[in-house]
Amino acid sequence: MARDAEVQAIRLRGPPGGVAAILPLPPSAGAIVQVNLSLPSVNWPSAEARATINRLGVGEVARLRLQLPRGTPPGTYSGTATVAGQARPIVVEVESQVRLQMHPKRARLAVQPGGDTGFEVTVANVGNVTVELPRVAAFGVYEVGGLDRAIGQAFRAELGPEERRADRLVDELRAGHGGLVRVAVERGSGPLAPGEVRELGVRLELPKGDLVPGRSYSGVWSIANVNYWVGLDVAGKANGSGSARRSP
Repeated sequence: MARDAEVQAIRLRGPPGGVAAILPLPPSAGAIVQVNLSLPSVNWPSAEARATINRLGVGEVARLRLQLPRGTPPGTYSGTATVAGQARPIVVEVESQVRLQMHPKRARLAVQPGGDTGFEVTVANVGNVTVELPRVAAFGVYEVGGLDRAIGQAFRAELGPEERRADRLVDELRAGHGGLVRVAVERGSGPLAPGEVRELGVRLELPKGDLVPGRSYSGVWSIANVNYWVGLDVAGKANGSGSARRSP
């Protein structure tokens, strides 16, 4: 015999900002469900918690959604929900959520080929798990407008007897690559707990032979869930608008 639907636990899953379940709920359930849930180590007003119901347009199928504090640790929590005037057990499975926010959201720097430069950025852990901020990293940079430049140069170029235009295009694209930028977090690396805010002191070591004076490059420093945009304006005079190909 099937279990009575009224005593089956409602199981919600997801990140803290939106644990949810899809299940049949009678129209008498209304749009709001009162929830009583005990969560450790977070400021959680369980007596006032309410889940929302969104009807999905087919029969009694609905989405039940509960928003928990962002810092709610991953884990399984039990409680009750009052649905259509009746109490039902609920089980909430909170998933891990890696979520950093950084300010400012990007960096633009004037640089010298082969030199180094630094900047500061504030990082906040607004997820529910500790994030390790690495001390060293690296990312590649590419010339701003390099793709358009490479295509134009490749199509306008006079080819040698055995040179193919596709090969010339690859050469031009390769010339737009500015090399590898090395990242050293000199201040602030290490574990960052949920709710913690820290200022990072970042130093970049720049490639020497790949950055063309007078041109601009950009790349992305990946750190946890954030792709942090870095722009580099290389000091010096641009070498005109000709081909960016370098001598071997």
